[in-house]
Amino acid sequence: MPKKITVGIVGLGTIAQIHHLPNILNLNNYFSIKSIADISPKLCKQIAKILPKTISIHSDWKNLCKDPGIEAVFFLTSGAHSLMSKYALLNNKHVFAEKPLSLTAKDAKELLSISKRKKLVLQVGYMKTYEPLIKDIKQKIKTLGELRSVRLNVYHPSDDSQLTHLKIKKFNDLDRKVLNLAKKFEINQTKFCLGRLSNKWGHYYREVLQGSVIHGPSLLHSIFNELPILEDVRIWPIINIQSNSKEPPCLIIFGKYKPYAMFKMNWLFLKNYPKYKEILEIYGIKGSLEVNLPPPYLRNATAKYKLFNSKGISKKYGGKNSAFKIEIEEFYKNIINNNFDVNIRSAIKDIEWLQKIVSLGSQKYN
Repeated sequence: MPKKITVGIVGLGTIAQIHHLPNILNLNNYFSIKSIADISPKLCKQIAKILPKTISIHSDWKNLCKDPGIEAVFFLTSGAHSLMSKYALLNNKHVFAEKPLSLTAKDAKELLSISKRKKLVLQVGYMKTYEPLIKDIKQKIKTLGELRSVRLNVYHPSDDSQLTHLKIKKFNDLDRKVLNLAKKFEINQTKFCLGRLSNKWGHYYREVLQGSVIHGPSLLHSIFNELPILEDVRIWPIINIQSNSKEPPCLIIFGKYKPYAMFKMNWLFLKNYPKYKEILEIYGIKGSLEVNLPPPYLRNATAKYKLFNSKGISKKYGGKNSAFKIEIEEFYKNIINNNFDVNIRSAIKDIEWLQKIVSLGSQKYN
């Protein structure tokens, strides 16, 4: 029988309820939940009803991290997780942190250094990189010949419209003091990495690029082992970049993969679009590959692809073992196998790539 890892879970909101909590509970041969923490006391009590009666509940995540009986911590809150991750690592805990890990490359590098020094696993929740078909997709790309075009299109409706089929537990008893402190920390971190750029660019970087667009570079990294060279961006309606805007602006990113492949990413916020869509298209001189990624709030869904070449069209579906479940399984295996070098080096490059988008955008639209 495999060794069970005792874990604490910090953050019990949307992504925890849809994916992580059910997956951790289903992997009960791997994990034993000992403690939970959230800034909503009522939510903690509700979630505790579906968990073992022996669990402890914390309003302060630091107390959970200091528990010597906990071996690993899942940070599933919104926003950056550098401060939390550092505290947990220094308290000798393995860490799974939802994206974004950090707003600054400097903090991410420090976290990597601590995890290696203390021989602890630090893994960022890039679920798209754990799609079951990723390895197969990489092999199929090799059959396309020299690449000419890579296009990633994201059609993003409002979160509310994506959650209508789910019953997410939520209460209006959040500790505003904690929220305000977290926001202040993130604003300061943004100023550190973006310099003297106006607040609107800091808000755009935190909420849109690090909050959603970041899935694009993480996916590209997992397939191509590198990111495209950035050349230009388009952002519109530019007025929506303001922090008080009700919806974010759309974004197009232009770049290239050496030697001759042009890159284009469309991230389109379409408030009332029927459903979330994400399509990666890769064209080579011998054929093309189209990859359809699943919506983030759909349970047990996986990517599928369509390959077109001289032999015709072939299709493949990734099955029902979702990337969200696989990344949790891999976190366990990384702990058991002492694999401390997971995906933080890629995460650092992703952070720098997103900051370059801000630099290009601010030069064009300031």
